[in-house]
Amino acid sequence: MDKSNTLKYLLVFLAAFLWLFLGSNFGINIYDEGIGLVGSARILHGDMPYIDFWTVYSPAWYYVEAVFMQIFSENLLALRAFSLVLDSLVVLVIFIIFDKKGKKPYF
Repeated sequence: MDKSNTLKYLLVFLAAFLWLFLGSNFGINIYDEGIGLVGSARILHGDMPYIDFWTVYSPAWYYVEAVFMQIFSENLLALRAFSLVLDSLVVLVIFIIFDKKGKKPYF
């Protein structure tokens, strides 16, 4: 990967992060975030989805959040930062796929 691609990809990641950050709701969202946070905390304490608690969400997300919470802390702000970075990486991966295929990913 040359320097121009690295700079281009870095700018796309930063633009996506800024866009998502500015559009974030920093109030308390007891439904989506609360359910994810409580489910991840329950996994950290030994519970299992669909056995110990019921959920409409995929169990994989609870485990991803639980690993992150185990590494850092059971902190909502840290979880929000993790989600912003993860979502920005998804935008970057889509951009790279379009860029490698020769499509115009700027739209």
